[in-house]
Amino acid sequence: AIRGLGLAATGRAKQARRDYEQLTTRLRHGAQAQRATMARGWLNLLTDRLDDARVDLETAVPTSYLGGSARISLWARAWLARTQFLTGELDSALTTVREAEELQDRTGILLTGPLLSWTAAAVHALRGEWDAADAHLLRSDTGASGYPIMRIPGLLARAHVAEAR
Repeated sequence: AIRGLGLAATGRAKQARRDYEQLTTRLRHGAQAQRATMARGWLNLLTDRLDDARVDLETAVPTSYLGGSARISLWARAWLARTQFLTGELDSALTTVREAEELQDRTGILLTGPLLSWTAAAVHALRGEWDAADAHLLRSDTGASGYPIMRIPGLLARAHVAEAR
């Protein structure tokens, strides 16, 4: 399901969109369907189709009724929070982050934590809520040993807060 994101990154977003359409038509339930829907939502976010991104990412969040995965749900929630932030739905973005953080705490799956904290830190910084912004900066810090997919959002959060100050 992640192949489409690679296609989009190499300038073939239309092909990626077609591939995701075929994949999501074929897969109806379970973690594979959830993963394909989340990836399509991520593609829609990357290509500025924010309304489509929201629908896909909201669909990919639940884990109970279609037999989905908590890990995929966390990625969907992280990108949904970014989508909500980009569309100005700041309260919704914070709610999505808070719900995802609760799931992270229950599951111990921390990979998306800095991505979630980037969004939360940005919202709090825009509102001048410096203590909350700083708390999310601390939460997003992975140190030099973190994966790039974790370190980059943490660094972006720091830049966003610094710019707002």
